[in-house]
Amino acid sequence: MCIAFLPSFHGYLPSKWFGVQSPIWVIGLYYSLIQVLCNFAWASVQISQMSIVPQITCSRKRRDKLNNLRNTFTFIANLTILGSASILFACVKDSEKDFNYLAYVTFAFGISTSIYFIVAINEVKLSHDSQKFANALKQELEKQKIFEANS
Repeated sequence: MCIAFLPSFHGYLPSKWFGVQSPIWVIGLYYSLIQVLCNFAWASVQISQMSIVPQITCSRKRRDKLNNLRNTFTFIANLTILGSASILFACVKDSEKDFNYLAYVTFAFGISTSIYFIVAINEVKLSHDSQKFANALKQELEKQKIFEANS
C-alpha cells in the first residue's frame, strides 16, 4: 500500500529521477496506474482483515460485531484523514505542500495502526484457540445429541 500511495503525491517520478520530459498521456497513464495499484493494495488489506474474522470466532453474532467494528474503525480512519486534510488546507497556503503533508500524515497514520495491529493481535494464537473452542463445542453438542437420543 505504501509503495502505491506515496508516488501519487510526489509528482511524475521518472521525470524527477531521470530528467526526461514525457507526453501528457504518459503522465496520465502513470498516475492512473499508481491509483490502480493503490486500489489493489487497499482491497488486499480489506480482504485479509475480513478473512481473519471467521478464523477467530464461530459465533455469527460475534462475527457481525467484529465486522461492524472493522467498518467503524475504517470510518474513523477516513474521518481522521478528512479532518487532517481540512486542518492542513486551512493552515498551509502552498497547495503542493499541503498535499504532500497530507500524504505523510496518512502514511504515518496507516503505518502506526498497522504496527499496532501486528504487535497487539496474535492471529496464530487466536486462530488456534478458536479452532480448539470450536472442536470442544462440537464434541459437547455431539454428546448432548447422543444423550438426548438415549433418553
